[in-house]
Amino acid sequence: MCGITFLSPWRLGCPVILLLTPAFAVVAQDPVAPSVSEIATIESPLDDQDVISFQNPAKVFHPETWFHFIGGNVAEQGVTADIEAIANAEIECVQFFHGQSGGPWPSVDPQIKCLSESWDDAVRHVAQECQRLGLRFTMQNFPG
Repeated sequence: MCGITFLSPWRLGCPVILLLTPAFAVVAQDPVAPSVSEIATIESPLDDQDVISFQNPAKVFHPETWFHFIGGNVAEQGVTADIEAIANAEIECVQFFHGQSGGPWPSVDPQIKCLSESWDDAVRHVAQECQRLGLRFTMQNFPG
């Protein structure tokens, strides 16, 4: 059985913990929401510091991206290359989705079936690569 627990860091003052299976937990390294001081900055009148902040925003304000497993077409080497490219583009968060639609992916063997042990291993690899590169990792809680 696969369950997800999400603890909100801005409400609990601690890192996000995603529990995907009993043996698999990932802890996010970066906040998922602006801090109180960042919010106060947002609500203050505009000045020269805003130009500097706009040109060099805090990481929490960088864009996020979706990351999909399409069908069973997943390989660790490809995942690593994709996550490294995402990090190099200064994207700060990966939102994982599993796109299981339309049947098996052509010319891919073996197929990785959603929620299988090999799928868990592949998702774990995505999360670990995100952690290694300082990216936040979030995911949907169902295939589709």
